[in-house]
Amino acid sequence: MDTTKTIYIVDDDEDDMLVIREAIADLNLTANVYFAYNGSQLLEMLSKEVENGLILVDMNMPGMNGIEILQTVYANPDFKHLRSILTSTSSSTELKQRALESGAMQFICKPSKYDGYIKLMNDIFYKCF
Repeated sequence: MDTTKTIYIVDDDEDDMLVIREAIADLNLTANVYFAYNGSQLLEMLSKEVENGLILVDMNMPGMNGIEILQTVYANPDFKHLRSILTSTSSSTELKQRALESGAMQFICKPSKYDGYIKLMNDIFYKCF
């Protein structure tokens, strides 16, 4: 049985992407990690080869926002097996509810410090798979 963990990270903020990359490297996490800067890039990746895994998607992005991305992903029966977490700088209860209704297994307010990203990535790799 293949136990390789796969995570698709979708965020248009280069600083957030850099911090996530550093957290993964600092934790020595072994996984297939794919980065997309928008929903279109994610959908293109998924259309080529879908691996079991998790999508970590930011809410606020140009074009499709995180909820629209999840709705598009889960509208395709080939992608129903993917798990997802929506992140945002907002801690809105309404946004959390919309995220869960769109298929996200969890809604997380983005960490403001590096150790928060370390904890987030550690939790994702060891609790979500």
